[in-house]
Amino acid sequence: MVGAVFRLVWVLVLHPPFDYLYSDMGGYVGRAMHLVETGSLERYDAFYPPGVHLLLAGIFKAFGPDLGGRGPLGAAVGGRAVLHVAAGASF
Repeated sequence: MVGAVFRLVWVLVLHPPFDYLYSDMGGYVGRAMHLVETGSLERYDAFYPPGVHLLLAGIFKAFGPDLGGRGPLGAAVGGRAVLHVAAGASF
């Protein structure tokens, strides 16, 4: 439980993900935002596996980029992962 609380504080206060986008993750978020805004992918996007940016695009479309990426939803997903690991569950 302490790990989940630490994860929530880390994501919401100390290290918000959108403030530290670079390299691959910056590209995934950029492609996801482009997909949400235009509804289509670019030809160049075929060079990247589509899973991450399609997943992010769905979250951004459903909840908005702030709530989906750096808000309570993102923190809850991270906190849930900590609880699963603590309980010995496999993904």
